[in-house]
Amino acid sequence: MLPTLIVAASLGGIVALCLVFGRWAGHRYSRKLDAAFAPRGIVRATGNRALHTSGAEVLRPLPELANRPLGVAWSFRGEQAGYAFEGLAHVYKPMGHRVSIVHSVIVLEVPKVWPAIDAALESSVDRVAQRLGTDPARIDDAAIDRALRVRCGDRAFARGLLSPEVQQVVKSWNPLTQLSIAAGHLCVSRPGGLAAGAWLDLIDEAIRLRGSLQPAFETPSS
Repeated sequence: MLPTLIVAASLGGIVALCLVFGRWAGHRYSRKLDAAFAPRGIVRATGNRALHTSGAEVLRPLPELANRPLGVAWSFRGEQAGYAFEGLAHVYKPMGHRVSIVHSVIVLEVPKVWPAIDAALESSVDRVAQRLGTDPARIDDAAIDRALRVRCGDRAFARGLLSPEVQQVVKSWNPLTQLSIAAGHLCVSRPGGLAAGAWLDLIDEAIRLRGSLQPAFETPSS
């Protein structure tokens, strides 16, 4: 009986310690975010909700999250180089509370008439699929198809949008960063949770991309 009580007490102590550490780590992370965001005037939301847009509306463009339950863990908003943006930390739990898949997303507005498009740097897996002829992410532009994995129902629009300047911006990104446009939203996302400095890098990547897209904003889509 005594050994059982000792084991139970030990397990209880470990669980309590994990809970305390998790709470402490969460507060520490929040303080680091606030310290990094404050100089840029970025404001974090309180509570598990987005500031201006619903998580489902903003994150639905991400193909890996299509038709799955969405939840915004926390969010923030700010403005940089004249562009207002919103940041979202999304947590998807495919197995209830046992497993969490995190996406870090920066969202800006684009014309709602633009067709949906997804783009990312081409990986070695994409190159193999291209050689086998099984990769649908092609837009019939040799330079773009060699460098990027692009999916868009309107290939002419995609070729026009992904100008050489836009391609250079995307090529400078972290290899895991992905661009998605749908329903009037431009989403620049990266899988996983981000440290404060990495969040600032993702914001900078999104703002540079938004600026490089400006000529497309001035040219109505056919």
